[in-house]
Amino acid sequence: MTTRRIYPNNDDAQLPTGLLIAEGKPRSARNALRDRLMAKNPFLSEEDREEYKRHCASYFVRFAGREECARDLVQRIADIEWRLQRVSYLESALMEAGEFAALANIVMYHQRLQRTKYRGLGHLRNPLALKDIKKNL
Repeated sequence: MTTRRIYPNNDDAQLPTGLLIAEGKPRSARNALRDRLMAKNPFLSEEDREEYKRHCASYFVRFAGREECARDLVQRIADIEWRLQRVSYLESALMEAGEFAALANIVMYHQRLQRTKYRGLGHLRNPLALKDIKKNL
């Protein structure tokens, strides 16, 4: 076996990392805005944790008496609504920066979140659909 095959990363490690062209930097910076909307964790460090807890609790009150599977779905819906509340802030930040291409992406993510939310609400309203969800878990 050659040294090249044993240590393939050594050659790669000598290559430059990061953005090589100036045009890529603004595009890369927009990823942070997208991640503020689509991050795995819906709660961001600069947000008020108590307000987030109250927000989620209001959804559990609204959909009280549901079984565990439904409770997971209620949590997902509450998290989606929490993310949707950020959209207007993100849109105005992108418009101020003149990032209209990124604005189109935010609109797409907003629509995706809305569809997911309404699909989840439909599952909560239809007990038969909820049973199908449980089967697929």
